[in-house]
Amino acid sequence: MSSQIAEEKMKKARIKLFARSPFFSYLSLYLKFKEDDLKCPQLPENAGMGVDIKGNLIYRADFVEKLSDEELQAVLCHEILHLSFLHLTRRGNKEAFKWNVACDLVVNSLLIR
Repeated sequence: MSSQIAEEKMKKARIKLFARSPFFSYLSLYLKFKEDDLKCPQLPENAGMGVDIKGNLIYRADFVEKLSDEELQAVLCHEILHLSFLHLTRRGNKEAFKWNVACDLVVNSLLIR
């Protein structure tokens, strides 16, 4: 899947969020989609998508391709919550991997509810 097709799929998922959750759809408008550069990757090897402090949603096209529309909407909401809860700025000197796992547990439990 090309990055253009993956980006279109993400835009459609963002639009579908308007019907499901105005809160997340509004916040999703601040995300800037950017494909991960495989020559100089920003994402960890095992990650398919992530967000940085500036609201750049960094993704791997092959990861996006594997997700259903509903799964992609959930992943967008997941990344939005990382920004909303300031997880990236609150980490401080904590170990990055453990902090991310803990934050993922919080985010995912809220999304399940």
